[in-house]
Amino acid sequence: MPSNRIGAWAKKLGMGAEEITFYVAAESASNAVAYAQQEQLRHWTAEAASIIQEPIHLQILELSRRPNFRADCRWIAGQLNVNVDEVNIAFSRLLRLRLISAIDQNTWTDLTGIPQITDREFLGIALARVRESAFELGPKDFAK
Repeated sequence: MPSNRIGAWAKKLGMGAEEITFYVAAESASNAVAYAQQEQLRHWTAEAASIIQEPIHLQILELSRRPNFRADCRWIAGQLNVNVDEVNIAFSRLLRLRLISAIDQNTWTDLTGIPQITDREFLGIALARVRESAFELGPKDFAK
């Protein structure tokens, strides 16, 4: 039943205000779940697009494997010729997708498990992590 018609029909049936409110809320609840699911899908689609379009993610992982690596966003930005904000955003995404770990403030560890990672392998792993993360929350979690 269209939610914009519930009130009018309910009044014609002699329902009280509280009962009408219940039916309107019940109709809206299913839409809220669908909306939350769409928002989650949009978020993770954006994550995947960033991984595909921005090589900084793989570059940070590659740098983190070097013996002279410094877990310093300013140093990384200088090495990659990007600004610190770009490093911070990419680092946050790598953490969120469990592709890198910050053991302490001086040590970052690559969590991909691939000794000599290529662009294709990185994209495969990163996009799999995006997909896994997108499905970690089920419809029951959206209703909260």
